Amino acid sequence: MDNMRYVAASLLTACAMLAGCSDAGNTMGHAEQIGAGYYQALKDKDFHKAASFFLNRADAPQQQWLVQIQEYNRKLGDLQSYKLVDEAVNTVYSGTRYILRYSTHYSKFPAMETLVLFEGVVNVGPGQAEGLGVENLFIQSKGL
Repeated sequence: MDNMRYVAASLLTACAMLAGCSDAGNTMGHAEQIGAGYYQALKDKDFHKAASFFLNRADAPQQQWLVQIQEYNRKLGDLQSYKLVDEAVNTVYSGTRYILRYSTHYSKFPAMETLVLFEGVVNVGPGQAEGLGVENLFIQSKGL
């Protein structure tokens, strides 16, 4: 009887793990859509829309990202093209981070960019947005 419980528990664990992997794939697709939306907004020079993809946190509000995005545009020029070149998932206790790396070309300089998206397990306090959104942006370019 104990052997059957062990087998049943193992099967349930395996099913749960497979369901989690399947859901992660769907969420990675959602992360890719957010990344594409962000870069399309930059390409369209709609900086307010681009900033709206960022999580509106107390320590990094969307308004701060709007100013930063406009500064990047001043230094790098207008976005000409972008291409997703790599992606990774990092699960942490409080949620999941989706790391998307892009090769971008601006009118003045090329760049390699990393968008870090975060989806929290729960909304743990004031000023923390629910759902999946851009948490941080890193740009490597001679223009910066």
